[in-house]
Amino acid sequence: MTWIQTFEGREFDLVNPGPDMVSAEDIAHALSQLCRYNGHTHRFYSVAEHSVLVSDWLASQGHRPGIVLAGLLHDAHEAYVSDLPAPLKRMMDGAARAWWEALVARLDVVIGEWAGLPREALLHAVHVREADARILLDERAALLGPAPRSWGPVEDLEPLGVGVIGLPPWQARARFLERLYRLAPLVEE
Repeated sequence: MTWIQTFEGREFDLVNPGPDMVSAEDIAHALSQLCRYNGHTHRFYSVAEHSVLVSDWLASQGHRPGIVLAGLLHDAHEAYVSDLPAPLKRMMDGAARAWWEALVARLDVVIGEWAGLPREALLHAVHVREADARILLDERAALLGPAPRSWGPVEDLEPLGVGVIGLPPWQARARFLERLYRLAPLVEE
């Protein structure tokens, strides 16, 4: 079996995914239920809230709707395959890491096609990657407390300065969907 049953009861084939298998409701629901940092936070903090904060920051910096939507959807693949802690990904050998990265990239392409994202946004523009890295500092300060040791290169970045709340899943889901439905019509091919 290479498929999962989604929240809406859809079949999502992990080997041969297609844009017709993607659903806004499935993504928002799943991401609102997934806790960042493998659950090691002082309070619940969902991937959906994280995604909205990245998207909000990109919008506040004046980026085009396609980049802002890419920020919202940068972790959408986690709705179908969850995530692995970053240190574990770095520990994977070449073949395992290549397999994981190829799976995530394939899902990102399918989700980007579904959302109508232009290729530039789909490939996670540098602005999305930067925001995703910098928000780690805001999240760590709000949710994890002092680090027992350095988190590496991210330490040299400036935090985004966003307010991490720790929304309940229903509220994170609603904010994610509201942002998605507002942005999607604004994206130009």
